[in-house]
Amino acid sequence: MTTGECAIHRKFIAIFALLCGFAAIQPVALAQQEAPLTVAIKEAPPFAFKDEQGRWVGLSVELWEEAAGSVGVSYEYSEQTLDDMFAGLQSGQNDAAIGALSITPEREEIVDFTHGYYRSGLGIAVPSEGGGGPFSFFAPLLTWQFASAVLTLLVVLAGVGAVIWLVERRQNPEEFGGTTAHGLGKGLWWSAVTMTTVGYGDKSPRTMAGRIVGLVWMFTSIIIIAGMTGALASAFTVSSLDGGIEGPDDLRGVRVAVVEGSSSAVWLEERNIRLREFPTAEAALAAVADGDLQAAVHDAPLARYLIENSDLADLRVLEPSFEHESYGFAFPTGSPMVERFNRATLRLTGGNDWEEMIEYYVGEENL
Repeated sequence: MTTGECAIHRKFIAIFALLCGFAAIQPVALAQQEAPLTVAIKEAPPFAFKDEQGRWVGLSVELWEEAAGSVGVSYEYSEQTLDDMFAGLQSGQNDAAIGALSITPEREEIVDFTHGYYRSGLGIAVPSEGGGGPFSFFAPLLTWQFASAVLTLLVVLAGVGAVIWLVERRQNPEEFGGTTAHGLGKGLWWSAVTMTTVGYGDKSPRTMAGRIVGLVWMFTSIIIIAGMTGALASAFTVSSLDGGIEGPDDLRGVRVAVVEGSSSAVWLEERNIRLREFPTAEAALAAVADGDLQAAVHDAPLARYLIENSDLADLRVLEPSFEHESYGFAFPTGSPMVERFNRATLRLTGGNDWEEMIEYYVGEENL
């Protein structure tokens, strides 16, 4: 075999090996391309919600779909709760998560986010003037705090009644005698009458010990009545002034509705503000509209959208918003998709089309 023939032979072997290698790699590459990403999604209008045909639409959805097309990946939506979205990202069951996901330090510890594509903030939803229902004025009386105060007072009255019965029952049987149940009932009646200064005079202590108990209880009752009167006056005044809420600093004296697992709930818990969690933003806002709670804290643009597009028109969102955060797409920690979607979203959000999309979904005032 000549030198030229040997060279041709070697080239043929190299080409054949290259073709064989490509044939072996190509099915794997195609299999990877054909496997769609599992994208967790949660309703958060106007960023992610279903239209009349059941299709996912919204500001975040449109940006995701355009970015995914630019990156060249296929995907399948999986509707999940907020907690399940992040748990799935950690376990690997979810390849991505989209919606109105605030980028927070706590979440950055467990997942990776893309660059923020929308700047948002928390807002406080309160009843509009005259809102809250016809019985909203009596809302302070329909709370667990008021019920617990009344229960505590009854226990104190019963305790004082038991003491006066013990010291009077032998030497004053006409007024505090009888069976144990009757005697305790008479003691409770005496302590209540004395505290309220009604002064029926049908029962009065005769022993020195009983009169000392009565004297101490009279002065103690003045303090209790004064405290309760002040607390009730304050509660009714706050209720009549639209909850007395003008900003975040006013939330400490009221009960606040939030969505469970949300950044709003974390913000309130860090400040030891009383809250009640609801599964959806609609339920949280409805609790305020019905007068059950005095305020709701939620992402400001989402709260405004829900109020304007539902039967919650008797609510308003206070200005300005606070605790500003950005929304981003979430991926499992270390996912190579983060950089790819970063480049795609930066290109898509850099032009006029993005501003028009924000105006269409969120409103011109939120540009």
